[in-house]
Amino acid sequence: MKKLFFFFIFFFSFSSLFSQQEENKVDKNKKIINTDFPGFIKMNLGLNFLLDNNEAMKMKVFSSRSVGLNYSKPFFLSDNLSFNTGLGVEFENYSFKNNVIIDYRFDVDDNQINFIDSLSIDSDKTKLVNSLLEVPLEFRYYFGDKENSTNRFFIGIGIDLGLRLESFTKVKYTKNNKSIANISKNDFGLAKYRYSTSVTFGNDNFNLFIKYFLSDFFQSNSNPEFILNKPILLKTGFSFSLF
Repeated sequence: MKKLFFFFIFFFSFSSLFSQQEENKVDKNKKIINTDFPGFIKMNLGLNFLLDNNEAMKMKVFSSRSVGLNYSKPFFLSDNLSFNTGLGVEFENYSFKNNVIIDYRFDVDDNQINFIDSLSIDSDKTKLVNSLLEVPLEFRYYFGDKENSTNRFFIGIGIDLGLRLESFTKVKYTKNNKSIANISKNDFGLAKYRYSTSVTFGNDNFNLFIKYFLSDFFQSNSNPEFILNKPILLKTGFSFSLF
């Protein structure tokens, strides 16, 4: 959580810097000429799919969701072509189907071994939660008149770079008519750094995206025990501007 705190400090400092630049543009009567926010604050909502996944790690599709918040700034290279970058934070949920959870133990040499644990209790929910800091790098081609910049349709191709901040699992079950949640924090062998290719289309206020991850879901040699397949993450969803 400390990392998230420092992220938001940096985030609002970054936004403030651009706002101050706009405030410096004043006329002789000290009135602000242009107060447009230099970029977009966007919310991302998506679904997570693990391709080539092992049967023991099957996911519930609509419960395996992502929520993200990011700042995006376009730099126009021409009337119709822009380079977009920014900074964001993403929260991912991976909800398991088969009453299992990912867990870990240490061997005699104090090496961490990750494994898929079949639960002895009848759980209501089992999930893995992952939070990341992300930097998108994207080229967008816009169609139409530049004067109508926020409503022009575009197609974008880019790369997203990610840094894992924190991970934990949550097992929720009912005992004696009382809801109980057990939370365990660990990296569970998840990749520390991630990168993906993305395709985006829509306008600056609302767009759809597809991300295909080129990096491994787990760190090298850190797949859960007896899980031979290396799952590949695919993410699809939509983004909309908050302001």
